[in-house]
Amino acid sequence: MTSGNEEESEENIDRLRCVRSADDLLRYFVEELGWPLKDEALLEDENLEGLIFEEDLEELGKPMRKRFPIKRIRQVRPFTADQPWGIFFLDLAGTRLLKGPPKALLQTLIKRRRSGARNRRFWDIDDLIFVVTTGSGESVELHLLVFFKVGGKNEFSCQSWRPAGCARRLKQVAVELLPQLTWPEDEKNVEQWKATWRAPFPRPGRKIGPAIRLADQMACTARDLRDQIRQAMEQEQGEGPFSDLMEDIRRQLVADIDAKSFSDMCAQTLVYDLLRSRVSDPDGFGATPYTLAPLSNPFLAAFFEQVHGASELDLEGLDQLMADLRETDVEAILKKFESTTKGGDLLIHFYKEFLRPYDPQMRAQAGAFYTPEPAVEFMVRGVDQILKTRFGLKAGVADPSTWEEVSERNGFEVPEGVDPDQPFISMIDPATGTGTFLIHWLRQAKKSFTEAYPDQSWRQHLGEYVLPSMHAFELMLSHYTMAHLKLALHLNDEGLPSEAAQILLTDTLDHDPPKLSLDLMDSRLAEEGKRASELKKSERFTVVIGNPPYDCEQKSPGDTGRRKGGVVRYGATGIEPLINDITRPMKQAGLGKHLKNIYNDYVYFWRWAIWQATELPPGPGLVAFITASSFLDGVSMGGVRSLLRDTFDEIVIVDLGGEGRGVQTEENVFDIPTPVAIALCIKTSEGTSDCTIKYMRLTGSRTTKLQNLVRVQLEGIPEADPLWWTLDVLGT
Repeated sequence: MTSGNEEESEENIDRLRCVRSADDLLRYFVEELGWPLKDEALLEDENLEGLIFEEDLEELGKPMRKRFPIKRIRQVRPFTADQPWGIFFLDLAGTRLLKGPPKALLQTLIKRRRSGARNRRFWDIDDLIFVVTTGSGESVELHLLVFFKVGGKNEFSCQSWRPAGCARRLKQVAVELLPQLTWPEDEKNVEQWKATWRAPFPRPGRKIGPAIRLADQMACTARDLRDQIRQAMEQEQGEGPFSDLMEDIRRQLVADIDAKSFSDMCAQTLVYDLLRSRVSDPDGFGATPYTLAPLSNPFLAAFFEQVHGASELDLEGLDQLMADLRETDVEAILKKFESTTKGGDLLIHFYKEFLRPYDPQMRAQAGAFYTPEPAVEFMVRGVDQILKTRFGLKAGVADPSTWEEVSERNGFEVPEGVDPDQPFISMIDPATGTGTFLIHWLRQAKKSFTEAYPDQSWRQHLGEYVLPSMHAFELMLSHYTMAHLKLALHLNDEGLPSEAAQILLTDTLDHDPPKLSLDLMDSRLAEEGKRASELKKSERFTVVIGNPPYDCEQKSPGDTGRRKGGVVRYGATGIEPLINDITRPMKQAGLGKHLKNIYNDYVYFWRWAIWQATELPPGPGLVAFITASSFLDGVSMGGVRSLLRDTFDEIVIVDLGGEGRGVQTEENVFDIPTPVAIALCIKTSEGTSDCTIKYMRLTGSRTTKLQNLVRVQLEGIPEADPLWWTLDVLGT
């Protein structure tokens, strides 16, 4: 049974959902907020236009009309003689609110010294309200703008909503925002009237100083959000918007997420998505909370809307961060910070600065998560060299050659079902984390392309060939956001939009698409999963590269009981479990009792990578992984070695060691006790009879290993003793 207040709220939401245009909103002001009309007949649809008149576009200036996508400008006639406000309606083309059009119109309306337009009225900057509409149909957005003078510049503050958006935000607008625009009983108290109507609009932000201050402000905002979300979930006791959102993510992505990790993920995702959005679209950023994420990433837009619309949260800190980022030259701050970090990954350095005040314990563990850049550089450079020397691709990872061209050059048939005119190179990083491999892939692509084709346009080639061939999957929402931010920064330097990046939020090992839901957030999550599933099934990847996770748990803790391993461990519709190709030879050799250790994430990813790069359909491909090194000689990994030997023509291994347990330990290149190795696996022919194994062991400190890795050339790695790889539990 619902209370009267709840019923009234539902009515307010339903009423607001019907407001889909400027005319609808004006009618709402009249009917719900008491804006006065002298002639009630003007409420009729055919007479509503009597309230407004077209501005003289000659007076406003045609250059402004031509420069910006303004479809129509109208002004509400003053209702009373004492009304201080100039109220203007702008209908903009496009789906997003940009800063340019409102500011351009503002310049024609505010008081200043001017010789012309003596018959027109002008306003003080704080006496103007703009009602702006963007988009159409289900994507229409309504925006209310007021203006401030900040540091000698005219800036606006905005409150926006989508009629088709989430109910929580509509309730916030209908119950908390719009009622503050109720027509005052005392019209002559102009100062009180202005203060009341401007109250819902926060003052625009201030410039943030150095990178350390930016990291501190982001950390403070994220910490406050994390604590608020955690407290809200405690009050929900399993039934409420945050609990529902966590269940969506648990069901479709991270099975072992709990309230603590969920609140942390939400907080970090929100603040880093603000930074990503500011870099991706500096002109449109911050005009409204719901245009923060580029349109190519509807999931992050839906996530932001879902959390930002939560009435349980005090979002003053998040809104202040958004306002401050809007006024800050973020690119200059990050570039200056990069110059002080003495090399390495800019965002990883910045993230560690963020973690220092946000969660020092998490900062101390950060080294366990991120692949050292020398290792990434070696792997990408190795793939580039293999493509040039084994496949005859002049431009390496940037080569635009088609399947037909490469097959003719190398004497193999185009795999059945593969379009001969499709580009041969299609890469996937199946556990991209913060996107480090993607950035190094783009750097190597630029180097190889400019060396091969010095007279051609790299930017054009990047947009037409390299970016469409580059794909990535990520399971953790906060890392997914960081990867988008990293790509946005890189593509911004190249002068390209960030929506060109193909980074998808998905469990790589899941193969069947999730079911679509009617809920906004759940459906966006499912749609993202569906895009990833279609890519897994339809794309013929020729390169799988990355650093997959290591975890030997067979079952994820959590209420869902969802087990890990996806299509590898359990199969999918029409597909038997792929792990059978690893367990079968072990069982045939009578060694089934040793199989328990193969139920590890990194083994699942090895099997998935082999399947994607060489079996869908059968043909040439490369796998380049840095993983735990137990597959080299572990008794339980004999089936893995058998599959690798039977699949590939050549395997290049750089063993980095790093055993952190036992009496004799060795420093690891990661902050983990598990020894690791890099493997580059090459399949150039349709059938493999002999597999050449090359092996190199690097020793010493972490610094020494990484310094030596930068110098390693594939052709200098010696072939392994034939007994080394074949003397395992399976014999030859």
